[in-house]
Order: sequence, then structure tokens, then C-alpha cells
Amino acid sequence: MSVWSALVLLLGVSLQVRGSSSFVGVCSRAVERIPVTHNETFIQPLYQPYLTMCRGQRTCSTYRTVYSVSVRQVKREIVKVNSICCPGWKKKEPDSESCEEGETCGC
Repeated sequence: MSVWSALVLLLGVSLQVRGSSSFVGVCSRAVERIPVTHNETFIQPLYQPYLTMCRGQRTCSTYRTVYSVSVRQVKREIVKVNSICCPGWKKKEPDSESCEEGETCGC
């Protein structure tokens, strides 16, 4: 890792921790991108040619639009942020993005 990369990383973490009260005690955050695929229905127009009678006893060709329900596969991405608490801090809840101060021993 270059010096510039390390500096930018440290600056980014520092700004995140100081910039928002909900990220106090968070030393780093990792973004996880989870691909998800599912099927969805949609209305698809179908253009059908057909013959009709025109003036002068002629046959003419024209089109009509018929709509049908079709299924397509959709790919999306779910973004999950994992926070890592600083030493002496703990997560409020297992899936929480924020940290709180750990309990101190009153020995």
C-alpha cells in the first residue's frame, strides 16, 4: 500500500468517525455488495400483422398491438455495511452500524 493510499484511508476513517455522531467509536467500515437475482413480470407489447378489407374490395395489411404478460430475470445488488468498533467499544446490536462505549470494570 502506498503512502498516499494509507493517508487517504486514515483520513477517510477519521472524518467518518468525527463527522457523524452515529459513527462514534467506529474504526473502520467495510462495504459488501451482494448480487441478488429474481424474476419479475411485465407487460410486453406484441405487434401482429393482419389482413383487412379496404375500399374497392381490396385486401390491406395492417398491424394491431396485443399485450401479453412476460417474465424477465432481474439482477440487483444489495449493499451491506459492516462496521468494526474501535478497541474498548462494542456494537449496540449485532447488525448495527454504530458502536457504543464498552462497560468499564468497577473493581
